[in-house]
Amino acid sequence: MPNKDSHTKIKLWRIDGNVDLENWINLITFFYKGNEMVYEYFDPVGFEDKFELRVRDFEAWKKQQES
Repeated sequence: MPNKDSHTKIKLWRIDGNVDLENWINLITFFYKGNEMVYEYFDPVGFEDKFELRVRDFEAWKKQQES
């Protein structure tokens, strides 16, 4: 049986038809703007190319905080 509260949930979007992968990645990435994990999930190589310095700086900062 469906959850009795399921009718109160908000639908974020609806897509009728096929969406190619590149457009889907852009849609999700723009919707979750600022959450780089979405980009990392869909394109790990692109993520590494784009955010390598930021990740390295964060890891260095984190290590410094632990010592």
